[in-house]
Order: sequence, then structure tokens, then C-alpha cells
Amino acid sequence: MIEEPEHDPNVPDLNKPWCRKCMAHTRYSKKAVAGGREGSPEVVYSFCKECGQSVWAPKHCPEKSWHVLCIFSAGFIILGLLIAIIGRGDILILGYGFIIIGPLLYIQTMKHEIKPKRETKKVWLAWARERGYTGN
Repeated sequence: MIEEPEHDPNVPDLNKPWCRKCMAHTRYSKKAVAGGREGSPEVVYSFCKECGQSVWAPKHCPEKSWHVLCIFSAGFIILGLLIAIIGRGDILILGYGFIIIGPLLYIQTMKHEIKPKRETKKVWLAWARERGYTGN
């Protein structure tokens, strides 16, 4: 019996989560990793059932979020510098805090959220092009 192409894990699909380690659209499970108490929203990640690694649908991998992250980080740094230059007394601590928070925000968000997803999309795109995919 011929398998339907939509169920074949080797057929590229932007909307289906893809496992970078297994190099296929594998079965996955969702797991809440944070939140969900006292009215806070849950943070839910999808994990490959074969290897346990995080999976993302290439369509949902961030393209423009890096720019937003840069703007927020630069905003904290600039605001901190302005407070440090103009401020007097206890407000200086806030300015120095903003100067420190800007780079920390950038590093942590880039390291744990944006970079892994961008790398996954890049690898997925190479994998998909080997299978005849022509999109971006």
C-alpha cells in the first residue's frame, strides 16, 4: 500500500514541527515548561517523541524578532545612559541597572529562544531543498 505524502516525515511542510536531530517531521508531544499558576499563561514547548529534542514548525521560527530584541536591548541601554548622565542620587542605580539589563536581555533571549529556532529553520531549509522544496 502506498503511503500518503502528507504522512511521510520526509516531505517538507512549513506548518508541521520538524526535529533537527531526527531530520524529519516526527511525532511530537507538548509540554508546559513554565507558568499556568495564578492566572499566568503557560509556556508550552513541543518535544520530539523519538529523541526528546525541542521541535518547531519552520513557519513559526522568528525572522523579525531579532530586530525587536535589538531595539528593546538598545532602548534599555540608551535609557540607562541617559539616566546615568542626567540623574542624581538614588536614580543612578536605576540607570546602571538598565545598562546591565539591556545586554543580559539580548544575550539570554538570543541564546535560548531566537538563535536555536533560526538555526533550525536554516537546517530545515537545506533539508527541504534536497527534497525539492522551492520556497523560502
